[in-house]
Amino acid sequence: MEIFARNMKKEKMTLGLDIDNVTADTAGLLVEILKDRYNFKGLERGHLTRRPFHESSKFLQLGISKDRVSMILDEIWRERFQDIQLMDSRIGTINKELQRNDVLIKVITTMGARDHSIRPNLQTWLEGKGITYDGEISFVNGNAEKVSAPLHTIVDDEENLAIGLANCGRPGILFEASWNKKFVAGLDLHPNPLIHVVHDWDELGEKVLELNKAFRS
Repeated sequence: MEIFARNMKKEKMTLGLDIDNVTADTAGLLVEILKDRYNFKGLERGHLTRRPFHESSKFLQLGISKDRVSMILDEIWRERFQDIQLMDSRIGTINKELQRNDVLIKVITTMGARDHSIRPNLQTWLEGKGITYDGEISFVNGNAEKVSAPLHTIVDDEENLAIGLANCGRPGILFEASWNKKFVAGLDLHPNPLIHVVHDWDELGEKVLELNKAFRS
């Protein structure tokens, strides 16, 4: 991969780590709140089939609006962030292993883009879950800012971010979710060597170590 061929040997590989639905299961809590508060009893996490979520067919069927989804997602980080579960209980362990192998982990997220006042709660949540990272958290407004960030690769649940990185000649790691399954299936027919799909954090750790080895070769 060209980006690795151009590196300085003493430079560390930088992994951009997305938060929502890669590290923090905010989608799961969103669904719980919609079921409990608004009586959408049949709603399941797997019904989230599009990004943004309100464009999912089940959400359209139930009349769940963009404003309602946005309101709840901000509320989660404002008032319910202590209830957000990790996507995988091994994240802390895997992050530390990556750091021991000279991978810099940089948190980069659109969390708090609508309401900056909730941003400090992310650091509190990460510390409470024992999730280590390097440097300051980068709060951005969208994928364009993520792509332009000085990172070697980013793990994210949005296929457009992986596509954007690949278009710049950089590897993108796509964390599989119900809303990107159609795109992932398309990669089976038309593979992109710069887009790497991972299904869980074990695969993520292995893929980052593989990229790190290529970066240093």
